[in-house]
Amino acid sequence: MTATHVLDSQQSSHQPSHSTERVGFFQMNTLRVGNAVSLHSREAMRLSLLASSGNAWITQTSGSAQAEDLFLGAGQTLDVAPGQHVVLEPAAQQAVRYQWERRKA
Repeated sequence: MTATHVLDSQQSSHQPSHSTERVGFFQMNTLRVGNAVSLHSREAMRLSLLASSGNAWITQTSGSAQAEDLFLGAGQTLDVAPGQHVVLEPAAQQAVRYQWERRKA
């Protein structure tokens, strides 16, 4: 399995008027089968799987807390608090399309 690490991914100065702000090049990503992506949040973020996407296995940790495994289906979202770490990987033999967005307060 190949891992991609994404650190300090809140890099946008653009201010849209809807409830989330798209972050830099993270507007839409495709994660292929056999790969994983590691996302670290310094502020409130939202991970969204696109409706036409596959399903994803999520491992979420916060500080020294024990890791929590979640299953996210196509079209679902996960709010990620500041300081949390999320590892995302396809749950089946289908690529996953996702967005990693800053949540507005």
